Amino acid sequence: MSDVQRVTEIVIGGDAEDIPEGEHPAKLDTIEVRPGVQFEGDFRVWTFTLDRGASVSGSSSTATGSRSKSYRWIKALLGRKPEPKETVKLTGLPCRVVVEHDAEGWPKVVDVLPAQSSPVSTGTDVPDVTLPF
Repeated sequence: MSDVQRVTEIVIGGDAEDIPEGEHPAKLDTIEVRPGVQFEGDFRVWTFTLDRGASVSGSSSTATGSRSKSYRWIKALLGRKPEPKETVKLTGLPCRVVVEHDAEGWPKVVDVLPAQSSPVSTGTDVPDVTLPF
């Protein structure tokens, strides 16, 4: 029996290039530590699945100090500040990711936000009220 599979249809879409810029509800799938190529030292690749099914990744250093990108992303995923020396499991947690396109047009995660956010007043949501004077 042959391992060759004949294909009569190919579905187009769902590739990374179809992800528009902006905020997207997502969950964290994986975190991989990879060796640096352009820079010295390892880095993390964070892969998220958007609620619509597409995958998109972002990267950070391996630092977890309170001023690092990893720390901000961990804090957003947990919905709280992590404690020093705490060990956390992050995969599967919901969040929102901010996606931008790189120079070649490929999407990348540039920030991770908590799954829920409180509405921010823009100053334009003031009700139209007629005052008696």
